[in-house]
Parts: sequence; structure tokens; C-alpha cells
Amino acid sequence: MLPCSLEAATARMMRPSSVARETLGDEFIEHYGGTREHEVHLWNQAVTNWEGKVNASHKRNFSDGPLVERYLELA
Repeated sequence: MLPCSLEAATARMMRPSSVARETLGDEFIEHYGGTREHEVHLWNQAVTNWEGKVNASHKRNFSDGPLVERYLELA
């Protein structure tokens, strides 16, 4: 079964016995995996902040304009 998220896929790729390590080597996997871990970290921070603001302002109507504009108003 394929991983359902970037975080799960990265964890699987980073395992000591992964096919990716055997194929691409430890040095590449450590570097590339580190960049994916950083991406997941940044994504989780951004989503958490946005979700918190949306939940705090549940009275806003998001259907009357583009979602990006509404997100920027909350940021």
C-alpha cells in the first residue's frame, strides 16, 4: 500500500532498509529526505495557523469570495 501523505512517504523512504536507500544510496536519501521533512514541517505550521484562524472566526462567510482572498484577510 502506498503512503497517504508526504510525511508517511518520507518516513518510509528514510527507513534504514528502504528500497530507496538500496537504490539511491544513503547520502542522497539523507539529503533529499531532510528536504522533505523540512517541507512537511513548514506545511504543518502553515495549515495549523490557518485552521486556527478559521476556527476562531467561524462567523465569516467563505462562500462570498475567493478562498485565497479570505485566507489573506485572516493572516
